[in-house]
Amino acid sequence: MLAVFFKGFVFLCLIFAFSGCSVKDIEYVPEEPVNVESITEEDDLFEIGENYRLPVLGFHHVGDTPIHLSESAKQWYIETDTFLGMLDFIIDEGYEAITASNLNEYLESGRIPSKPIMLTFDDGAIDFYTVVFPIIKERKIPVTLFIMTGVGGKNFVNKEQVIEMHDSGFVDIQSHTKYHAYLTRINGEERKVELEGSKDYIENLLDKEAVAIAYPFGLHDDAVVEDVMDVGYKLGFTIVSGNEHLRDDRFRLHRKLVTENTDLSVVLYE
Repeated sequence: MLAVFFKGFVFLCLIFAFSGCSVKDIEYVPEEPVNVESITEEDDLFEIGENYRLPVLGFHHVGDTPIHLSESAKQWYIETDTFLGMLDFIIDEGYEAITASNLNEYLESGRIPSKPIMLTFDDGAIDFYTVVFPIIKERKIPVTLFIMTGVGGKNFVNKEQVIEMHDSGFVDIQSHTKYHAYLTRINGEERKVELEGSKDYIENLLDKEAVAIAYPFGLHDDAVVEDVMDVGYKLGFTIVSGNEHLRDDRFRLHRKLVTENTDLSVVLYE
């Protein structure tokens, strides 16, 4: 059973299909606040060993697929009914949803729920606010949203919406860099601008620590990881599939990108 949880200018013309962040022709133009933190009872937490199991699902768009998109871009859209079915399956299987902030706290404490799962969303597209946000509020399912803090316009969530979602207690806002940068292809100084700028934006806007980053396109190497650590992030998420993680490697966390045809009955038990 899922636990209840309370509490610029850049043109991205092409995002390659392998990245899982494929969107074509992007135009750039509360409830009482609660904390996004686990309320799992201490007695229900289990010791984390050298390895721990945590499926991390990566979503992009939920809702109707725009007809003008390329076939490669369309694969990152999931129909609303499909998404609802996935949530039903997760609930029925007894998973407990946690966020990136939760995971950081669990790793620090050395204890974690027995059957955790993470639902993550990349980019901060407006359909997250219009489609996903109402669903997770109704079902009280906490998720993590990795936003590009330098990208704006009608196709993306704005400051007011980010604040509203954060204040709801069900959306953990984290970093996807400023402009969806190719972190392995830019120099260290440019990386620092992307990494530090995004972290500072989130922390200043929401008065919370940005502890996690999802690497754009999944691109990361030792130099990227070192810079991510130096800037002060605590967790780094890849797009490498797998449900097993090393406790001492927090910057190469596995994550499965989800499409309309993803079979969670297979993915969650690989």
